[in-house]
Amino acid sequence: MDLELIGNLLGISTLAVSFVGQVPQILTLLKTKKVEGVSFDAYFIEICSLTIQVLYFFVKEYSVLSYADISVLLLQDYILVFLLLMYDNKTTSFKQYAQIIGYVGALTAVITGTVTKELVVTVMVCII
Repeated sequence: MDLELIGNLLGISTLAVSFVGQVPQILTLLKTKKVEGVSFDAYFIEICSLTIQVLYFFVKEYSVLSYADISVLLLQDYILVFLLLMYDNKTTSFKQYAQIIGYVGALTAVITGTVTKELVVTVMVCII
């Protein structure tokens, strides 16, 4: 077996496993409609981190397979944050709305090209 085939098989297996990463938490929230003990901030930080990683791989033109698992986890985190906001019995704080607006604004700036590819790479390097 050549290394490329092994890499592809590992990538596909990682992608398959990532599909179930947050599924138990999502199903529990959907079933109970209770979000006590689930942290918005923790998932929001994870969303920001995963987004930067996906953007880095995209900007550097890596194979989609090399970051598809991260994209799946990011999608699951989006669902979890949506459920947290939907089922939270307390009033969602101004801070949470500000974080979401800031995130959407920054993501839009990158997608529309307002933020350069070099800046995305610099942010990723600074995180490492």
